[in-house]
Amino acid sequence: MKKIIFTIFLLNLLITSSLAQTYNNSPFIQITFDETNKSESYTTKGSYFTYENGIDGKCLTLNSDENFNHIELGDINLDGKQDFTLQFWVKTTSDKPMVFVSQKQFIDKSIDSQKNKGWALYSSGGTFGWSVGSGSRRLNYERDNGQIMPINDGKWHLLSLTYNKELNEFRLYYDGNNVAIYKAKFDFYNDNKLLIGGQKKDFSFDNDILPNIKIGAKQLQNYVNEFNKLNVGEVTEEEFISLIVEPEALYRRKLKSKNAQAKINDQTPKLLDIVLKIKDSLHSNPYTVSQNHELTLLKPINQLYSIEESIVKINVFYAKKYGEQERLYPSNFSIDNLKVWSKTLEASKIFEEFLKYNKTNTIELEQKLDTLTVAVWNIWHGGKHFTVNESGWDSRKRIAEILKTYNADIILMQETYSSGDFIAAELGYHFATSSDWDYKMQGSNISVISRFPILELEAPDEAEFMNISAKIALTKTQNIYAMSNWYGMSTFPIVYEHHKNKFDAANTIPILFGGDFNAVPYLDNGTSEASKRLIETGFTDAYRNLHPNYSQFPGFTHTTGERIDQLYYKGNILQQIYTEVISTASDGFPSDHFMILSKFVVKQ
Repeated sequence: MKKIIFTIFLLNLLITSSLAQTYNNSPFIQITFDETNKSESYTTKGSYFTYENGIDGKCLTLNSDENFNHIELGDINLDGKQDFTLQFWVKTTSDKPMVFVSQKQFIDKSIDSQKNKGWALYSSGGTFGWSVGSGSRRLNYERDNGQIMPINDGKWHLLSLTYNKELNEFRLYYDGNNVAIYKAKFDFYNDNKLLIGGQKKDFSFDNDILPNIKIGAKQLQNYVNEFNKLNVGEVTEEEFISLIVEPEALYRRKLKSKNAQAKINDQTPKLLDIVLKIKDSLHSNPYTVSQNHELTLLKPINQLYSIEESIVKINVFYAKKYGEQERLYPSNFSIDNLKVWSKTLEASKIFEEFLKYNKTNTIELEQKLDTLTVAVWNIWHGGKHFTVNESGWDSRKRIAEILKTYNADIILMQETYSSGDFIAAELGYHFATSSDWDYKMQGSNISVISRFPILELEAPDEAEFMNISAKIALTKTQNIYAMSNWYGMSTFPIVYEHHKNKFDAANTIPILFGGDFNAVPYLDNGTSEASKRLIETGFTDAYRNLHPNYSQFPGFTHTTGERIDQLYYKGNILQQIYTEVISTASDGFPSDHFMILSKFVVKQ
């Protein structure tokens, strides 16, 4: 069998024989899979690989219906200690999820695997996926609209991953285009080898998925047992979700019932405290994670578990369904021209690689932009409340359709969670988010989605959940800052101080500052200190600027009848044309928050 060779190119340097030494000092490594000479710098595991015609010369093909196999590449440690760029061409016709290249333990797509230290590039939902974890935190790119940016169409596709250590930033590229940016403010270092292909030799639902679900059942059973000790009546099937979400409220309701009067004793506070501690412990298991009531109904727990006569039971049908969703399959793909740089490669250089084998028109920025349309939108728990199966339509698709209808160029999004990559793909836009504290295992809260290239991404320390700032190239000569926000108001001073220099220089680079403020603004006689500070700093409240009469134009942005979402802007090149609140859509509106839509003339 033909052996793999590492062909190492050094710019203006002599070729050396040591891969490890070369990697530490050279800008560039290439594995062509073409040569017959044996290299001692790698090991191989698995028997199911061959060499076939690739995109350029020969390629490596891993193909097995049953047996996992991978190739271990020695002395290439893309572990986060320094900048790196990884790039390779891949081709497959398989619809099954599988690992392409990884440097972490990634035996399935579960949250546990995602949290493992390191990163992985894989296929999922007909397109590519990516995961990076710290052991306790994670970021991931994974969507099910694979008809957009497909990976399983039997064509060669270029996947690129860059990491900038100073910026704590990952960038994902598909066919030369930067489709997603992630701010990863955590350590993902491990000493695992770089692998081509999957790691696991077999899959067993009983051994791989069911254990965590069984652990969840035990946790929930203990939860129910302790609550029942409060002597206010046993938890019923109808009360099960209420117990998960709001045990104190459930306790009070049951206490008010006729049969629960005078059941309080000296042990009650202690017993209730035990119940609350168990509730907090549920956060460690993704199958039992506790949320507000609405979001809990969207989670696996709503289908996986039930209660009957105080006994927690597992619904095996749904358990196997979730197990299948998280499963990874043996490798079935071809890979060619795997390259590693010990630096963060520029976007233009990555696109040049794609152009070597594909004729396409280069997309260039315009010299002048006439108008700019901006949307601010909290999409309500990741846009997961309406599905095709239960509602006849998909919230995420409806969100994308509305944004397309109004031709939004830049979207400041909140409660993005795991749907931002999906929506950005539907639009064909760039996506950026941060590694906040992964809200109850939902994914990152806030994001920026842009028609235009995103040059830089920031997330203030101690306020990652509350603010991200994307520097966006509008034209060849004009940039803009787009800042997406979500507040608990106590964190605004941190955000303000972090961006103060940008605020002061807004006539050079204008600023869009919008989001869900969870407070009524200063100009509406509200209590939002953030809005007051922004107005004092020279920002304009986009809605109230064109609709000054509060009584006539209240501009409510939430179903509660409050204007808690706002857009502020600053910079003399922005001339506001209109701002409206979009609260309706044909066949159903997808969020409990309404969309703010503003249009500006961009003066030169």
